[in-house]
Amino acid sequence: MYIILSKLRCDNQFVNYVFLGFLLNVGLYSAFLLLTWFGVETKLAMTILYIAGILYSFKLNKDVIFKCEDNRVAFFKFIASVMLGYCLNYSSLYIFSDIYGYPYQYVQAVSVVFLAFLQFLINKYWVFSVKSQVVIR
Repeated sequence: MYIILSKLRCDNQFVNYVFLGFLLNVGLYSAFLLLTWFGVETKLAMTILYIAGILYSFKLNKDVIFKCEDNRVAFFKFIASVMLGYCLNYSSLYIFSDIYGYPYQYVQAVSVVFLAFLQFLINKYWVFSVKSQVVIR
């Protein structure tokens, strides 16, 4: 599947990000619902899927969306941005589902959309920016 996605021919980063992000997040959200349906606690399911999606997401963002050279600086920035997203996602589940009692399915769906836009901005202007493409040897 990665080979097919890497041949994407659109030069618009945002369009690529939305399209690939949609596909990736549909899969991850479906897995989230499946895990919770089987009884896995919501925040644990979200944590498992964050870990599972990190490397695949980094590779797609680096190679297909932002076309960044391979470097450790971008990888560590990406991990930092994902951890920020994770903390925001975990907090939203805790606050809106555990404390206020909103259904976790809706809280997670809203979080996915909000965090996707936030991650695009962070990736474009910090993680994979031209300044970040300095290769460490």
